[in-house]
Amino acid sequence: MAADVIKKEGIKGEYRVIDRNKKIAQDVRKVMRENGSTMPENLPVAEPIRVVEKRVKAARKLEIKS
Repeated sequence: MAADVIKKEGIKGEYRVIDRNKKIAQDVRKVMRENGSTMPENLPVAEPIRVVEKRVKAARKLEIKS
């Protein structure tokens, strides 16, 4: 989203791009708060992929035995 805005507005220069990106991020977070969305830092931590892989593998073994 920020990249599209930066391109559309024709912003050039590293510092200008960084500043605009920060402003867009602030606006997005503001809208999230206003809409009652869960903020990213409050989302539950995802299960580690290794744990998921083990669970899936175990479930497949059970299916094969059934």
